[in-house]
Amino acid sequence: GLDSESVLVDANPNIFLAQAYLTHHIVAGFGFYMINRLQGCTGIGAFGLLYELPVLMMNHREFAVLCDPRPAWMLEKAKMEEFWYRYKVAYVIGRIIPTIVYVYSLLFWRDDLALISWGEVLLYHFMAIFFTYLNYRLLNVLNCWYASDNRVINKHLEAQYEARVLSEGGTLNGENSRGKDQEMGVDDDAGAGVLNEPEPVCDEVDPATQASQLKEVTEAEFYKDSGATYEPGVVWIEIDGIAYDVSGFMDLHPGGAATLQRFMGRDATEAFHRVRHSLSAKL
Repeated sequence: GLDSESVLVDANPNIFLAQAYLTHHIVAGFGFYMINRLQGCTGIGAFGLLYELPVLMMNHREFAVLCDPRPAWMLEKAKMEEFWYRYKVAYVIGRIIPTIVYVYSLLFWRDDLALISWGEVLLYHFMAIFFTYLNYRLLNVLNCWYASDNRVINKHLEAQYEARVLSEGGTLNGENSRGKDQEMGVDDDAGAGVLNEPEPVCDEVDPATQASQLKEVTEAEFYKDSGATYEPGVVWIEIDGIAYDVSGFMDLHPGGAATLQRFMGRDATEAFHRVRHSLSAKL
């Protein structure tokens, strides 16, 4: 569920992650070797063990993602959110706290650092800076994984709802659409309203037909609100030549508010269709 645009890397995300894991383990092995050789900087070793704490939970997620079908906990919003909450706690303990300790040592333990050997000084700073930078690079990947899990759950909920409506002899329009939005926690104000006509059989909606029923938004207005002079609380994006004010949808977007902000004042058509949104999302 990752691509070079979403994770903000130039290379293929799979190659980036493979290189990151390989480099991480090479540096970690070098660090433990030097700790043993120098017989010092044992605190680095302790933090190195804490550093692996979030990895245990991420391995749990990766095995679950490879399952077909996915385990029930990955298809239930509350349980998935609970997993990510625990992961964030583990990430803070294993990754953020060691960085805080390092910064604190630079400010208040300078006299103590002056007493250790040059080899220990170099090892201490190198390991701290390298793994802090690695954590920073991986944060964006983690956010993308979280957004991907949310998209899977939303599609699962849509499929469940549509199957239930059809099994009851209903249609996916009008009042049923409103019930679906309320059941799935979608704000009516985030879209263009509830459709009173049956959904079309095709997967695409003619942009020209839809645009003819909407008010015109000038480029000056579009870029004034969303461009360099962005007004807080106002977010416009363009999809298929249509300007959408998604300000009220930021917190509801399955991919997170950051995804919409990245296309603020820009044409998001290609990215929107590349994700393969459901028909309900397109409408």
